[in-house]
Amino acid sequence: MRTSLISTLLGLGSIAYGQSVSTNQGGIKYAVSVPEQTVNSNKGDMYIQISGPSSNSWMAIGQGSTMSGANMFVIYASGSGTNVTLSPRSGSGHSTPQFNSGSQATLMEGSGISNGVMTANIKCSDCASNGKTKLTGTAQWIYAAKSGSPLNSDDQSASIQQHGSAYGPMSLNMDTAKNAANTNPFTSAGSTTGSTNNCDESQNSGASSTGSDNEGASPTSNGGGFFGGSRPTARPTSFPTGFPGFNNGGGNNNRKRADAACTPTNGGNSGSSTGGLYDINKRNAMLKAHGIMAGLAFAVLFPFGAISIRLLSFPGLVWFHAAFQAFAYLTYIIGFGLGIYIATQGPVKYINDAHPIIGIILFLALFLQPILGWLHHSNFKKFQQRTGFSYAHIWLGRIVIALGIINGGLGFRLAANTAWGPIVYGVVAGIVFLIYVVAIFIGERRRKRNAIAGPPKYDDAMRIPDGGSSPNSGRSMEMGNRGANGAPAAREFYGRRK
Repeated sequence: MRTSLISTLLGLGSIAYGQSVSTNQGGIKYAVSVPEQTVNSNKGDMYIQISGPSSNSWMAIGQGSTMSGANMFVIYASGSGTNVTLSPRSGSGHSTPQFNSGSQATLMEGSGISNGVMTANIKCSDCASNGKTKLTGTAQWIYAAKSGSPLNSDDQSASIQQHGSAYGPMSLNMDTAKNAANTNPFTSAGSTTGSTNNCDESQNSGASSTGSDNEGASPTSNGGGFFGGSRPTARPTSFPTGFPGFNNGGGNNNRKRADAACTPTNGGNSGSSTGGLYDINKRNAMLKAHGIMAGLAFAVLFPFGAISIRLLSFPGLVWFHAAFQAFAYLTYIIGFGLGIYIATQGPVKYINDAHPIIGIILFLALFLQPILGWLHHSNFKKFQQRTGFSYAHIWLGRIVIALGIINGGLGFRLAANTAWGPIVYGVVAGIVFLIYVVAIFIGERRRKRNAIAGPPKYDDAMRIPDGGSSPNSGRSMEMGNRGANGAPAAREFYGRRK
């Protein structure tokens, strides 16, 4: 009773049946069985089962704790509408996983669609040896699904829409998945462990749930699928090519209600699993805001602030540069905060991916820029030449801008944005960066030339216009142009000579 209550509160349950371990996520059953000889040798076959309402457009399970680097298996209705197409994939972040030509996965007996239930019994011959999953103790897996019209396709590269709210990580107790008989438990004969599903079928996106009394039980009878089902005639494959993308998706309210209300109770041993609801609409809004703020900062604001100090020339230019870059940094801080929240919250964590790691590095590096800038300014005013602080400030700025623009591209890849998003960003960022590079060469060229010809007053570069009322406004050009030894003064900024 206590176990059932905990499972109900968590909205999930991981159940061991002697030869397999399974978990229910949003009305979909994911089960794993590992033969004992595979566990002992760390190589050999592993058996996986996915079974859920055929009202789902597709369903998937993957080895790993995040999409990045995960070994995934996607199933959807075949062209006949009664069989299943299997599509293994390799994840590369929160984007469309790529076809794994070396995957050794095939569909087994009992796979198919029957009585409103889609079932795939999968044998994977390299899942135990690929290093993606622990074979003992608690192992991390991921799952995802998309409700909607069936694909009815035999094409393993069929286009698949983004998942709804039904996705996330799950933990499975692999010790209970050990199969001492060294056989496929999903197609072998045996009795069914009792289990009752307390779901209201009408809440499950209108899906038919024939055989739901066996929800949470290990499928064994008559060589059928998890809820029964016919042997498929569509060709099993080791060479699939399609996997769901993650663009333009939103949450599915029906699926959210089903996830919240549809919780199985069982009499088996409880394993461990993590999951729960995550507001996909809120996440998408935050993701968009993060992309806009961070992309604007690095693709437009920071480069423009750097360009201004090299190509413009007016009183107070140095202070304008400092204020503008501070505004750009504030913009990035907002985007950075949203990005960290997205990467650390929700069912799938992305904090260990390259994009957020680089983002953190950029945030820390930018914190040093105003400090280095002030040291550059004060030392330049004192010594009338660049110092180590000057070069540190200048080159750190150049590296940060270049790395920030690149990281924006990595962000689009991680989020798998629409096609036009990366294109627009790439065009804008590319043009601005080209202008920035040209400005660097022009600025350095002017600086060297003006140092010989005699630069404009240093004080004019620092003085904020005051209508001529400042005591410094009447200072002679000769005094401003000359250093302590009477030679032309060095110049902190790059603008044209007056």
